[in-house]
Amino acid sequence: MSETAYWVWLQCALGEGAAVQPLLEEFGSAKAVYDANIMEWRMTPALTKYQVQHLESTPLSAADKVLSTCKQQGWQMLPYDHPDYPRLLRDLPDPPLVLYVDGTVPDWNRQLTLGIVGTRQASAYAVQVCDIMAKGVAGAGALVVSGGALGIDSTAHKGAMLAGGTTVAVLGCGLGTRYLMQNEPLRAEIRSHGALVTEFRPFTPAGKHTFPLRNRLISGMSEGLLVVEAGSHSGSLITARCALEQGRDVYAVPGSVLSTDFAGTNDLINDGNPAGPAAFRLCGALPPGSEPGAQRAAAAGGGAGPGRQLAPNL
Repeated sequence: MSETAYWVWLQCALGEGAAVQPLLEEFGSAKAVYDANIMEWRMTPALTKYQVQHLESTPLSAADKVLSTCKQQGWQMLPYDHPDYPRLLRDLPDPPLVLYVDGTVPDWNRQLTLGIVGTRQASAYAVQVCDIMAKGVAGAGALVVSGGALGIDSTAHKGAMLAGGTTVAVLGCGLGTRYLMQNEPLRAEIRSHGALVTEFRPFTPAGKHTFPLRNRLISGMSEGLLVVEAGSHSGSLITARCALEQGRDVYAVPGSVLSTDFAGTNDLINDGNPAGPAAFRLCGALPPGSEPGAQRAAAAGGGAGPGRQLAPNL
């Protein structure tokens, strides 16, 4: 049995979005969790009674269908311990146990990554700003991460590809799911210029609960997050909140104080997140030490990470 099968088994048992970091710190791997006896499961504070019941009732064979489907479809699986798994996600309390990838796995452990999110019903101003930003950062060598939705997400992906860059769409459903079919041509393009990525097993349908889970991954795999246009109840603010909780830098594009469509982004600015020139400088030459994550890295006494390639113009 492959090591990946144990990670898929654990994912089947605990579900997506589970706070598994304490469990992995105690046992070390999914196989070690599987090999432990029921008493060990019941004794560890890393598992709830409900989770123990699911471990007991989930056979290892539950992973077989997932493994065979991915093999047939040519989809890649990146378990938590895979060398190509995004290192930033390992810092989360609820990292995905397995990522499913359709396309080419990007070099996200060496590239600067910027998440770009915003409303599905974007204004012409927001589309223009997003296009400039996405082209600028992608052209400078950064990886653009977004959610594959209509509006700002689509503009971010398209801008990155037009600049000859790489982009990743983090999906709120499993690969192979028929969802938002009007964006299927865009997803096909993204496969050729990056990848579609999800933590949901193949053919998992989208639902109200899947998108907040997806949002934490957009911010989680990014050093910085740019919110282009968001109202006060926009789902993009969930992503911004996740980014702040994860210690990421958040940028917001300012809009008219008379427009409720920018209430969320303007609130982010009022809360002290960089805006205006700070956001636009991402497209060109940022002053030394002002890259996403640079201040935190400097405070920690480190740089961008071993062997990390920051985009030269960022």
